Amino acid sequence: MRILERFSLKKFLLFYLIFSFTILVTILIIEFFSFRNLYLAEKKKQLKNQVEIAYKVIESYYELYKKGELSEKEAKEKAKLTIRNLRFDNCYFWIINTKGFSSRLIMHPIMTELKKKTADDPIFLRLKAIEFGKDKEIIFKKKRNIFEVISQIIEKSKEGFIFYEWAKPLPEGGATKEFYPKLSYIKFFEPWGWVIGTGIYIDDIKAEMWGDIKFLFLIIVLGFGALFLFLVFIISSFSRDINRIIEFMRRAREENFGKRIDIRLDIKRKDEIRDIAIVLEKFAWLEKIFYTTEIPIALLTKENRFIDCNEAAAKLFNYKSREEFLKEKKFTPWELSPPFQPDGRSSVEKAKEMIRIAFKKGCNKFEWMHRNRTGRDFPVEVTLIPIVYKEERLYCVWRDLSKEKALYDLSITDPLTQIYNRRYFISSLENEIERVKRGAHPFSLIMADIDKFKNINDTFGHLVGDKVLVEMVKLFKGRLRKIDIICRWGGEEFVILLPETPVDKAVAVAEELRKSLENMYIDEIKGHITASFGVVGYCPDDTVNSIIERVDAMMYKAKLEGRNCVRSTDKCE
Repeated sequence: MRILERFSLKKFLLFYLIFSFTILVTILIIEFFSFRNLYLAEKKKQLKNQVEIAYKVIESYYELYKKGELSEKEAKEKAKLTIRNLRFDNCYFWIINTKGFSSRLIMHPIMTELKKKTADDPIFLRLKAIEFGKDKEIIFKKKRNIFEVISQIIEKSKEGFIFYEWAKPLPEGGATKEFYPKLSYIKFFEPWGWVIGTGIYIDDIKAEMWGDIKFLFLIIVLGFGALFLFLVFIISSFSRDINRIIEFMRRAREENFGKRIDIRLDIKRKDEIRDIAIVLEKFAWLEKIFYTTEIPIALLTKENRFIDCNEAAAKLFNYKSREEFLKEKKFTPWELSPPFQPDGRSSVEKAKEMIRIAFKKGCNKFEWMHRNRTGRDFPVEVTLIPIVYKEERLYCVWRDLSKEKALYDLSITDPLTQIYNRRYFISSLENEIERVKRGAHPFSLIMADIDKFKNINDTFGHLVGDKVLVEMVKLFKGRLRKIDIICRWGGEEFVILLPETPVDKAVAVAEELRKSLENMYIDEIKGHITASFGVVGYCPDDTVNSIIERVDAMMYKAKLEGRNCVRSTDKCE
């Protein structure tokens, strides 16, 4: 009662200001620590992706050398020139050659004078910490030589992060005399003994982080300010009714409800709630954010119907305007999706489940495959947030993942045959081995090598040889299951992973592939080709290297015993 008696608009607003300031400071402290970890993790991810792209460039020139289109010297020089000119957010790449008696820097686009320095020069005694493989970060008590630690990383995991101090390049040329903390990611290209790396200065990360924190601070201040003005308006509008409630409670206490109270409150009145809804709907900046932001946003009802969207959402689905998008009357998420999602589930059933989860938990974020008006499927990240807007509805936000997925697909795909490369296959094989250890049925491997492929290249040229490889892959893919994984192991060698398949059935598959290949007529060579096949199954305690060695041995046995045949073993010796 005393609280109500002492209630006043000024006191409430003062309390709100103090409370808001406390919340604001708390949010900023929490955001500072979360931003710091988030930014560092994001920069690590970016550096790793950038090095993967540079690694892919070197790998492509190496393939040209292996095909005979370039000499090894030409391939190396072209690779270094391409890497020298490659930039991501002003980040440059450098290359270290580990072959020879000692490691040496062979390419640095900014500080070319470093190429003349030896590995034991004091300038390289700057490394403070490393992070590689599944190990946690290792911090050195004394600064270590960069080349020495890079050698350790190469021996253990072929790639990793290094934390060290380094001079900053100056705009007019040269570098600073002072050294600054820097984070780099390195990866080893084994065929040439090269280590490719790129990095970013820690203070640049901090500067970017503080820029975003300041922006966040401004947004929060504006939000609290807008809410403050809103409260002033609302409380002012209802101050008379609040005073009537206070007076009613005061008289009720004084009279102990024993006498007649001449103040009556209309408990059936609904106009206050209606007025608040009107104020919210007419709040201009809310609508401006919805309709003008470049982030695709739409509104759905609880009955799974699209009722509104912004221009960015219409553009996402390849419509010229939101009016055109809404005119199509495609009112449900599954009408803007392929029949089935990548996990094999029906788009209709999965969409309904995702919406139920959003209403149950208050938010739901997940990946989804949509289809635009031209029939092209594209991946997105969907965020569903239930809100009350006139009635209960869903606030849907999309983030297009097409570029991220395309970059990932590029890193795991052989550019010629468009099947998986060795890196992805090894990862899949490791996963399959772990799956079998957890109780799944054993798998089998098939290795195929085209017979006398060098004669095709020598006789008809490498372009025809490439065409032969592509045709062979098309044939194989048409006769394999969706769960089977085929990769180009190298040159004219291919490996196929057959999950849930014993050796005898894998041999039958290999024999079918062999016969189909033998009967396939290739116009470019005006004839047929054959291949030798090796088949093995998983054995207890198998590793990636051990099972690859066994299937490779079977393939070579097929070569030695006349080619164009299948050789296998189910022994685990």
